[in-house]
Amino acid sequence: MNNELLPLLEVMKYFRAIHIMAMLLLGFGFLMVFVKKYGRSALTATFLLVSVSIPLYLLKDSYGILGGAASPMDSLILAEFAAASLLITTGAVLGRLKMWQYILLGLLFVPFYAFNEWLLLSDGLGFVTPGSFVDTGGSIVIHAFGALFGLVAAFSLTTKKFPHHLRQTR
Repeated sequence: MNNELLPLLEVMKYFRAIHIMAMLLLGFGFLMVFVKKYGRSALTATFLLVSVSIPLYLLKDSYGILGGAASPMDSLILAEFAAASLLITTGAVLGRLKMWQYILLGLLFVPFYAFNEWLLLSDGLGFVTPGSFVDTGGSIVIHAFGALFGLVAAFSLTTKKFPHHLRQTR
């Protein structure tokens, strides 16, 4: 590639990262405000989870654990994708967790997400041959993993007595 275009590509990646961050904070955050009972706590959890997951993913990338991105901007974009997947997971457990449990969820989620990303996109363990897995728009790595992790988290938090607590008393 022409060396003159490299700074322009990095600027374009920067603008993409800014747009993804706006989607995370404004899109996800204020979308969850409309949940009747958990609006403000959902917004707080969204900001908290984004602020925990992005640095954790960047720390993982800086040490080269489970691969690493080619450039710092690529690493930031992938960290934002991990945060988006975590916010999808949060939708399944919304209202069931305290704030410290959201932090714990974020700390547990990022390594599992990075491992899944490494397996599918970086030929981890040789399960997927390079170039054979195409994830257009991140629909599998981001959305499906976030949804499945959320279902597992919701299932693990559910007890036998839980449905009785949801009934409203009149």
